[in-house]
Amino acid sequence: MPSNQSLGSLAVASLDRIQDPPSTVSNGSVQNYIEFTMEDIKNWFGETSISTTSVPPKYQNILVNLGAAYVMGRKMGVGVDFDFTLGEFRASRGAASSSPDYQQLKFFVDQANMGLKSLFRTVQIQKVYGV
Repeated sequence: MPSNQSLGSLAVASLDRIQDPPSTVSNGSVQNYIEFTMEDIKNWFGETSISTTSVPPKYQNILVNLGAAYVMGRKMGVGVDFDFTLGEFRASRGAASSSPDYQQLKFFVDQANMGLKSLFRTVQIQKVYGV
């Protein structure tokens, strides 16, 4: 995703990552979820360049993965066992499952978490003089 994308495009990308998404999850509901998550990112990073029609590339995979996690959570249904961490946030209910759906949900959360961590990473360039 080299250029800025709209929330609608990110919602479609989220749904495309899920095999057989539930019929109860619409593109609109995923888009609403991504919009709320985008607001959290704007507040967390003090980012002013994000809008519903223009999401910079560095945030796109994070939002798509969180959207896919939302869809997987809905697919798995309420009452499922889960245990995952996103930044300082941790959610746990029951014993962690080994089902393929749970593993896919965990993958999307882990990918979003790595994306968030990479935003904090700084590159340090140092000039070294030969001896």
